[in-house]
Amino acid sequence: MGVTTAELLTNKAQDCTKYERIELEAGKGERDLKWTELILTYHTIALITLYGAVIGVIMPNLISFRARSLNPLLLKWERYFVEFWKTRENK
Repeated sequence: MGVTTAELLTNKAQDCTKYERIELEAGKGERDLKWTELILTYHTIALITLYGAVIGVIMPNLISFRARSLNPLLLKWERYFVEFWKTRENK
């Protein structure tokens, strides 16, 4: 082929056929598409890894932290209900 995009744009290649121009543009688009697919693939892998880290590491730690912080409150309510049912049974 031997015709670059710059030559096409500056009209230096007047003898270039219509099909060669289409072929040149198609090749450029294919290269762009390859890079786009590669970038999207890596971004997808990064997002899946991030979601895996959130679900596998951060969420269990948050749940266990909430359980530890709520435990005294739950024990207080449990004692309250036990006392309530004991007094109710005695009546």
